[in-house]
Amino acid sequence: MNNRRMQLFALGVTFLALLGLFVAMPALLTSGVAATAGAGTLVLVAPTGQVTVGNTVQVTAQMQGVSGPLSAAQAEVVYNPAVLEFRSVAPAGFLSSTGRQVVCPPPAQSSGRARFVCASAGPNAGPTGSGPLVTITFGAVGAGQSNLSLEGISLINSSRPPAAISSSTQSAQVTVAPQAPVETEIPLWLPLVNR
Repeated sequence: MNNRRMQLFALGVTFLALLGLFVAMPALLTSGVAATAGAGTLVLVAPTGQVTVGNTVQVTAQMQGVSGPLSAAQAEVVYNPAVLEFRSVAPAGFLSSTGRQVVCPPPAQSSGRARFVCASAGPNAGPTGSGPLVTITFGAVGAGQSNLSLEGISLINSSRPPAAISSSTQSAQVTVAPQAPVETEIPLWLPLVNR
């Protein structure tokens, strides 16, 4: 029973730490957090070739060359709503790679834009280096091309106090082809004519 209580206590502490980070996140991202500590690039990786209207499109936001231990990330993905429909954002493994607990609440959306935040908490330092940060899922809703870009990027390291990580970004593009017409066979009935 004591082991169960310890597990619940640890889970509660982790939850409260993540909740505190989410409450503090807006202030951290807008108040010029301590000095910049580290750098990294956030690269969008889209499927190559064409996808067809009606299909799902998964795009990865990939961290590259992060030199400060990353604990939280925020960005707004911009896309063409006539071609793509935003569906979801899910953590892709980079933030949790050092054993930290990760939470990504539902993103804020408007036409052609979706702002996501992912934060982590735990006793270990955040990850450095490269890896997939989040997977962004779209539905292909119209034929055409959609540029995908990231704006308003904020990266926070896991030091005490937290510090900003300077960031750069690389865009991507998705091409959606129309659905091929469906060919249907129509049975033809011809009456027999007796001579």
